[in-house]
Amino acid sequence: MLTVYHAPRTRSVRILWLLEELGTPYRLQKVEFVPPAKGFFSQKTPLGKLPVIEDGEVVMAKDAEALPQVIEDARGRAHSALDFLESSLGGDAYLLGSEFSAADIMAGFSLAVARTVDVLGDHPLLGQYLARLEERPAFQRAASA
Repeated sequence: MLTVYHAPRTRSVRILWLLEELGTPYRLQKVEFVPPAKGFFSQKTPLGKLPVIEDGEVVMAKDAEALPQVIEDARGRAHSALDFLESSLGGDAYLLGSEFSAADIMAGFSLAVARTVDVLGDHPLLGQYLARLEERPAFQRAASA
């Protein structure tokens, strides 16, 4: 069984969300988030970062980024990325059309962060898209972990 090291309100939510969507059993190991200013690789996980996933002898600490560091970049770059995502979404319910996919998980977390730092306001279609994602029961279970 997979073990997922998780701290609330971190990118590890994406891994939990994906596992919940797939119905994949996992063991949740909650850890307290240590701010990076106190040192790199300082999380209380096997590799010192989040998320970390253990599968038997294999330990992984990578997850894909749909919108790489949208919020950490300049606001202008964030808005460009959000413009692109909004045009990619078009009138569809999800990024790949009418079917929900892992791409929506990756984008959804980045959009939640964008909303938190107040750069999502100029993109009402993305706000509606994020609301759809957050209504999903698997997201709600992962976000409350």
